Amino acid sequence: MTTEEVNLPTLRRLLADVTRKADQAQARVFATIDAKHAEFISASDQVGDLRGALEILRSDVNKAAGQLRTASGNGGDPVQSAACTQQDGTLVAKLRLAVAEHGEFQAELDSLGASSRVLKTMLEAHRQLGELDRLSDAGRYSKAAELTLEIAVSLQTISAPKHETEPGLVQAAKKSFYQRRRLLTDRLDSALLHMVQLHGRSVAAHQRHESGAAEATSVQQVWEAMHVLDMRSRRVEQLAEQLLRVVLQPLLDTARRLPAGQVIKAKVTGDKAHECIVWAWDTAQESRILEERVLNANDHSAGGSAGKEQKRRPSARDVLPVLESLFAFVQEHLSGASSDVYSLFGKRLWPATSSCLLRHFDTCDADSSESLETFESLMQSTGFVATREKTLSRHIREHRRSLGELRRTTMLAEARGWLMQGDTPLVSVCDATEPGSVTQLLAKLPSKQATPHKSNLTAATSADLGLDASFSEEFSQLLQQEGGILRLPTMNVSSATHRLVSLIRTLMDETVKLAGEGDAAAEDLNRLVRELCALFAILRPYAQKAQLRTSPHSCAIFLADCLYLVHALLILPYAYRKQLPSNKLNLSIFIDLVPQLRILGESHFLAMLRHMQEQIAVALGPCDLAAGGAQDRAYIAAEAALGSAVQRVKLAAQGMASSLPQQLLHETAGLLLGIVCQDLRGKLFKLQHATPDQVGYLSALLAFALNGGRQALAAVGMETPPEDAEQLVRSSIKIPSWGALAVAADLLGSGFSRFMEKRMLLLTTLRKEEVLKLMYLSWRDEFLPPEEAWEALNSDE
Repeated sequence: MTTEEVNLPTLRRLLADVTRKADQAQARVFATIDAKHAEFISASDQVGDLRGALEILRSDVNKAAGQLRTASGNGGDPVQSAACTQQDGTLVAKLRLAVAEHGEFQAELDSLGASSRVLKTMLEAHRQLGELDRLSDAGRYSKAAELTLEIAVSLQTISAPKHETEPGLVQAAKKSFYQRRRLLTDRLDSALLHMVQLHGRSVAAHQRHESGAAEATSVQQVWEAMHVLDMRSRRVEQLAEQLLRVVLQPLLDTARRLPAGQVIKAKVTGDKAHECIVWAWDTAQESRILEERVLNANDHSAGGSAGKEQKRRPSARDVLPVLESLFAFVQEHLSGASSDVYSLFGKRLWPATSSCLLRHFDTCDADSSESLETFESLMQSTGFVATREKTLSRHIREHRRSLGELRRTTMLAEARGWLMQGDTPLVSVCDATEPGSVTQLLAKLPSKQATPHKSNLTAATSADLGLDASFSEEFSQLLQQEGGILRLPTMNVSSATHRLVSLIRTLMDETVKLAGEGDAAAEDLNRLVRELCALFAILRPYAQKAQLRTSPHSCAIFLADCLYLVHALLILPYAYRKQLPSNKLNLSIFIDLVPQLRILGESHFLAMLRHMQEQIAVALGPCDLAAGGAQDRAYIAAEAALGSAVQRVKLAAQGMASSLPQQLLHETAGLLLGIVCQDLRGKLFKLQHATPDQVGYLSALLAFALNGGRQALAAVGMETPPEDAEQLVRSSIKIPSWGALAVAADLLGSGFSRFMEKRMLLLTTLRKEEVLKLMYLSWRDEFLPPEEAWEALNSDE
């Protein structure tokens, strides 16, 4: 083993001793600082000499280490090895001594360095404390607050882990720092108290001048200094609490108890003598407020007792301008243009303000609701409240929703009352006078575009109806020239349905307005329209269920009501599409309701016609064409049965004429009259034979039925079929079996020559078996059999 390896543990122990002695020396340094402050100041000048001595010792240690390495490298010669061993012992002893001296000097040097740093920090802290006093006296509070942070960091570097172990000099420096920091906070509080003065009806913002300061201290500087000292939030909350208690709460209490004719007004004035700006409020007379409150008192006291007067809360819109003025003053003069300070004011003032407005002021009228929404939006934009704060707007939405629900209930109840009425007055409607009709929409087309030219017609019609330019040109042509699908025929509807359609149009106008504003209530109005249509489909048939099947008059009115409501729903997209936003076009579309309303009206109308068919069949029951001759009582009974059946047709047509469109009325009346004609036709051609007297009896009955039918048609203003059977083919009246009866009445009892004269009429109105039956009943001693006569009639020659 080498000498170097043997001495390494010893060197480690020596270094540990050196470290321990250094720690002890540092402790002695701290203990000596308090007693020998002046001596350490002078000893700090000898640091340079000590550094030189250490450099000499370090050089000697390096030389000894080099010799040890040389000795460890010599091997093989025992004599030389023994000499080296003796020499190494001497060097190790010297090395130990040098290391010990080096450790002592190093510990003493470190202690002196630490003492020097502590003293320099103390001197710098003393200088900074003097600077802090100067900045505080000059009113430069922001700089002073920042300087306190620097002093705190400096003192932290010389602080001991435990306060009890710190030298008295350090403790005295910290105590002095804390005293000056407390003095700075007191000055800030005093400055804020002087700058902001609160009175019962005013708030004054002053400028503060410190002695020796060149410029006045602003409230912004005070808030910045407090923010550095981490005391701004507490002071803002305290000032906001005072503002609420001294100014805002009395203002709101006065506003809600003002007598009629008075209103609160605010003003901002400047006082140059005192270098301050004052916001103040006071009451004033307002004639508008007096008139509104008198009207409201009259409205709300109607129906109440004479000795008691109902109290009405004042309108919120009357106090909002004052609150806006106050909060604007707070932002400009109390917050120092700091958004953070202003938001802190808002956190304390807004809850009390919004709560008082909702509890003690009228927020329900339209003006107050809009004013409150604008007020809340303004406070959000200025940063007084957070954007997520929706207390006022949420209350207004809930109030509007409750009003909407109340209005919905009221409208549905009112519509129910209309629809449950039995017989209501009729109202005439037509496409020319109906709002939003095709006639009125096309009337808006420019005259130069209302020409038959295809391209201009398509563009103008599409644009005016709110349709896309790609809408089919054929439909646009049809809409302008004919428009039969969407045109409303002239007819009479019940006043209940007419009022219901007017209500639907009113709701659509409101829907368009709300949709343009992005209000979700537009969807509610759309649902209300659907509920009104559903109410019509349920209550209208229920209210007249006893009459719809048996009364042509009531059923015709119901069908007209259904057609009118369907027309109104079909025309809504064309009338309102251009006024709705592109993403809200569905609010004007109710096409899904059209089929069920049409089916509802048609099903009841067809049920009424089937009932009328049954009644006519019952009335025609006694009419037996094979019962006997003209003198028999059977003729009288048959004639009476025909008269009764035709009279039923006439009364039904007259009942339907009061409401149905003309075309539909004519078709329906012709259909009912055709039931009589078909019954007579069937009975006539079922006869097997007839005597001459019976032939005359049959001709008379057929003529009687035809004349009665003409009278029934004339009673409702219809064009009566011509008496000449030859003109029947050219007539526009379509009555089932009318032509067959007219031909039969004309030819019954005639000979072959007359049949040949009516050849074309026979072939167009009667079937072969019916022509043959008519010949069998008419001919007696005719030379030509009916079969051969038919061949002659049917031949092309």
